[in-house]
Formats: sequence, C-alpha cells, structure tokens
Amino acid sequence: MPSSNGSFVRTAAIDALRSEGRVGRRSTIVAAQMPVSKWHDYLGGDATADAIMDRLVHSSEKIELKDASLRAKSQNDQLDAEQDSDG
Repeated sequence: MPSSNGSFVRTAAIDALRSEGRVGRRSTIVAAQMPVSKWHDYLGGDATADAIMDRLVHSSEKIELKDASLRAKSQNDQLDAEQDSDG
C-alpha cells in the first residue's frame, strides 16, 4: 500500500491521466526528486501502479539529472568558504 503522500500522488496521477483523454493526445510533464525506478513501489506496487507507470513511461522522454542540486552545491561552497576563513 502506498504511503499517505504516495496515495495523494497516485490519485493526482490517475486524475491527470484520465482528464480529457490525455494519454497519447496531450503532453504531461512530471518532475520529481525520486528516481523513476522507485516510482512503481511508491505508487503502491499493484496493478494501478502498473497502469500509471505504463501511461507515464510509454512514449516518454526522460531527463534524469545526476549532479548535486544547486542548493547542495551552494551549501558545500559556503562550508568551504567558512573552512578557508578559519584556517
């Protein structure tokens, strides 16, 4: 069973894919911090999750960012600057 947040995402995905027959006719953009490989389990890992994943991933373009976020880079730069000023 999906987590409470996973349930919300699951419901939102179903609603978005059902609305106006979007699948195969309209573009849908999904942005997430979780890798695509973990989406199925997050959505509950059942037949509904299979259907959501099939509709989202089939004929999709995936862009996976692998570098650290700008926030993490900024924090690292700040820590480096503090260490340089200390010593």
